[in-house]
Amino acid sequence: MAKKYWYFLISLPYIKFGEKSEFTLKDCFAAMDGVLTLDEIALCQEVVQAPFEDAISGTFSGKIAEWERFELSLRRELRALRERRRGVTETPVSPESDRSYSTLIKEAFEMESPLEMELALDRLRWNKIEELLSGEFYTKISLVGYVLQLKIIERHSSFREEYGQRNFDKAFAVVDRYIRKHEESLEEGDRYE
Repeated sequence: MAKKYWYFLISLPYIKFGEKSEFTLKDCFAAMDGVLTLDEIALCQEVVQAPFEDAISGTFSGKIAEWERFELSLRRELRALRERRRGVTETPVSPESDRSYSTLIKEAFEMESPLEMELALDRLRWNKIEELLSGEFYTKISLVGYVLQLKIIERHSSFREEYGQRNFDKAFAVVDRYIRKHEESLEEGDRYE
């Protein structure tokens, strides 16, 4: 069994955090076809597509379940930080949350730009995958880890500065109009006193 993973994994392109790759998830799943079982392919697809919304799915076990718990904890921590920023003071953190990454998540959350924050959070994800891959040599876990890391790289390729700037400009224009409208109404109200 391990021999099958060894052959398949060494045939995949090397990927590194922060570097682009022409190899996509679609390419990876196409390469799996005929080499891996349908169950192995389905596992990789399920891990990549897992929503990690509010609860542990119970679908995964071992290191894959540990990844799921990590990702869910990260998302819960971010949600709590966003709610605190909006003024919701009591945001309960689930007892299932892994608090060991709280400081790193908070540091990322406080970064100047949303892009810097996303990259820092993805670096944290990448490092967690690397941690989970420790001691795994050409196993099913190695395969899942590769697919998760490829997902991160593919996600980064979708980041476009011009789109981010355009979205920022749109949001800023809405806020600016709102402020100008209320400044004018305040000025008018001051005149009548």
